[in-house]
Amino acid sequence: MEEKKMSTKAKIAIGVGALVIVAAMRGKETKVDLTSAAVNGPSAAELAPIFELAGKATDLQRDEKEKEIKGKVVSWTGLSVYEVSKRGEDCFKIQTSSKPSAIGAFITACPADQATRAGIANLKTGDTVAVKAVIEEISLRNAVLNPAIVTLAGAP
Repeated sequence: MEEKKMSTKAKIAIGVGALVIVAAMRGKETKVDLTSAAVNGPSAAELAPIFELAGKATDLQRDEKEKEIKGKVVSWTGLSVYEVSKRGEDCFKIQTSSKPSAIGAFITACPADQATRAGIANLKTGDTVAVKAVIEEISLRNAVLNPAIVTLAGAP
């Protein structure tokens, strides 16, 4: 019985197809309903000493902590705004200052209502915000929070 050999072109096509499937699966984001999601992550104060500049934690300890907290839902208050920028039509990136009592954060917020969008657009350096969000990663020793629901100081 004669075996048929697969052509090089067929092998390449199968390989490329497999890569496309893997890439598509990796690219799918898990949507989280933050309004009802349970908080299961650490406080901003708990992370501050681990990720502070000139802190005592080692690269290995920071890497392990990042693996542990990725994907966790957090609820943090009293974050001090450093900078705000637009991300698309209705989204914002809010950078908060790190301090001994809180890790700094890069927050991506896409509020559904106009009042919150206007409030975020009017934030000034030093204003405070609260956030309920998913920790996406750590970047430059700051927590990247995305998606996020931002509550402005004085808002319900």
